[in-house]
Amino acid sequence: MVSASSTSAKNLFVESKLRLADRVQVNVNNIAAVARQIQRGSKSNEVLMSAARNFVIQEAAIENSETVSIGLPSFMY
Repeated sequence: MVSASSTSAKNLFVESKLRLADRVQVNVNNIAAVARQIQRGSKSNEVLMSAARNFVIQEAAIENSETVSIGLPSFMY
């Protein structure tokens, strides 16, 4: 029998994974934008800095997701 708290934790984990996937997609789009800017010879520091910030945010989200995925199975039992 699955308890309400484990179901809630599972739903939270699934939601977290979906948000992470969305952030990954945003960062992939930003990488493509940076590549286009570089290809055009643009010196746009704003686009480069935005991509760098997104990478830092993404890394923290991935680490957090890994921490949650490690702890979730032990929480569910």
